[in-house]
Amino acid sequence: MKEEQQLISHMQALALMYEDRPWEEEPDEKSYNLTIVRGEPIVFNCEILRHPTLLHLCGYVSIDIPKEVTNQIRMRVERLDVHGGVTYFEHKKDRMTVGFDCSHSVDFSPGLYRAGLNVRVVGHPCNYKTIAYVEKQIKRLAGNLADLLIRAGTKNGKVQDKQDQRVLR
Repeated sequence: MKEEQQLISHMQALALMYEDRPWEEEPDEKSYNLTIVRGEPIVFNCEILRHPTLLHLCGYVSIDIPKEVTNQIRMRVERLDVHGGVTYFEHKKDRMTVGFDCSHSVDFSPGLYRAGLNVRVVGHPCNYKTIAYVEKQIKRLAGNLADLLIRAGTKNGKVQDKQDQRVLR
């Protein structure tokens, strides 16, 4: 009689290999306001979302600003220094949203392991970016964005007057 082999899932193997799995304890989403003070306070709406399949975290910063301001700063926004670079940019109904994800080649996305890809290919679990890490990156992104808005001649994200609608140099 053949000896039966017991198969375990990739996620069970990961659980056996790594005791610390913060993605299992963290919430899948978090929303909050963040005030950055650069003379005047600028309030950003912040959101952290977990990717539904790959299970990594993404961070987003939103602010209500006119389209003309967004047009002035767009090229600079896309080059802001944040984890992995800006990977999301949208402007709808006078609201600009800028975001980034934590699923780059050196990052660990638990969902890729669940899908059966070798953990050495998709990053090591110690490179998983936690909610605390994403919150720090959101603060960094919001601070850099606040600086851009001030240089674009805005006050609290609003254009001060027509002469302040100048192109950044």
